[in-house]
Amino acid sequence: MIYEVAYSMKLLIYLPARNAGKTLFRTVNSIPNELFSRISGILIVNNASVDNTRTEAERVKKESGVPVSVPVTIINNETDRGYGGSQKIAYRYAIDKGYDAVVMLHADGQYPPEKSVELAESLFKDKGTGADMCIGSRVASGSKTKMPFWRFVGNRVLTAVEAAAFRLGISEYHSGFRAYRCATLAKTNFEKCSNGYPFDTEMFAIFAANGFKVIEIPVTSVYSKESNTPKFIELVEYCSTIFLIVGEFMLHKSGLRKDERFRGSS
Repeated sequence: MIYEVAYSMKLLIYLPARNAGKTLFRTVNSIPNELFSRISGILIVNNASVDNTRTEAERVKKESGVPVSVPVTIINNETDRGYGGSQKIAYRYAIDKGYDAVVMLHADGQYPPEKSVELAESLFKDKGTGADMCIGSRVASGSKTKMPFWRFVGNRVLTAVEAAAFRLGISEYHSGFRAYRCATLAKTNFEKCSNGYPFDTEMFAIFAANGFKVIEIPVTSVYSKESNTPKFIELVEYCSTIFLIVGEFMLHKSGLRKDERFRGSS
């Protein structure tokens, strides 16, 4: 489904890439040619990869099906900035370069590239009043059956807790496929958030605290051996941190302890 937008949207497709040498080129090449007329730029943030991701990023720039009218920018982090740290770099870039929207499309091919533009244009439907964030929901599409069982259980338990706290009206809170309005990002303190995986949850807390609108579209997902999956110890730490963020959000919302992350940017 394609939405009519009130103006020519300047859209950035951002690919976080860490050790994604086997999938990066394929993921970018999977973006349908007909969508490039509505994409203004592609940003690859190579986060201190130790494989051939840097070489593959250059290959995207020179050999992929991306037309010359869509510039490909590569940022190579020499040290590991983390999943959240990579997003901070990308969103600051999008804001500073004057983009209207930015879509995070994982370089491991887990999410469907062909849905990238729809995700962004959903923000501007209804004469531009659509939303501030749009996520691609695997649960809404029924693709939960393709999610590894242990990930599905964790997803549903954490989502239930977050849904009760944030009340954003979405079916899942752990999709990494998402689009943001850059004007809304500029009103937040996203750069005060975690450099790790909890960054995505902190963003939901920020949007909930400030009354920003979040919507979703159904998407399918693919899990393969190349999918970038956190290690077990990272998942344990991640779950603990999610509960902590929810608690901090509730304290902020009640006024008992204000948190700078969740305040609007001055």
